[in-house]
Amino acid sequence: MPLLRQMNEVYDECFDALDITGERRLAGDRRVAHCIYKHTDAKLSVEYGLHQVDLHGDPSGLYESGRPQPLSIHHWKSWSEIDVEKLLVVSRVCGDACLLHRWRFSNGWYLNNGFSLVKYSQDLPWGDRTIEKTWEDWETASDYSYVHSLAPLRPRDEGKITYRLKDAIVVGNKAVRQIYVHHPPDGGDDRVIDILWRAG
Repeated sequence: MPLLRQMNEVYDECFDALDITGERRLAGDRRVAHCIYKHTDAKLSVEYGLHQVDLHGDPSGLYESGRPQPLSIHHWKSWSEIDVEKLLVVSRVCGDACLLHRWRFSNGWYLNNGFSLVKYSQDLPWGDRTIEKTWEDWETASDYSYVHSLAPLRPRDEGKITYRLKDAIVVGNKAVRQIYVHHPPDGGDDRVIDILWRAG
């Protein structure tokens, strides 16, 4: 019998499953896993590219890490503020491989394509693949909650200068214009960097 049919037969019981405290319902992905293990003989495997961790606050460290693209963006179109549709626009001219690709320039700036331009307060070692922990811990979550899928982590860089993607516009059939904006923390005038990508 297909897995979804087996789960559908016990939907009400699975939906009402409580966590180990017995006080609240299991969260969505845990609820599904619990239902599968309790009512079927199927076994799940971990797919690390799904990034099913809740990143509350600023998730920019994940998208600026230069790591492989995530297979999914958790809570997209609910409480995540990442504009995935704008982020994806650049792939029209340079393909999926350039999306979120991180380029390091000789002056210490990084382009995280489709997301941001950043300059860290201290240079990162060449080839650094750590993720800056920019998000906030939530409820019982701490660094330990993230290491299984995101480690190694490094602390938030409070002195980092960031230009965040504000808009991405298709220009004709073979170009994309990206507009990155920096809002100075001291309230000064915004700064803008405009990048034009042309298909070869």
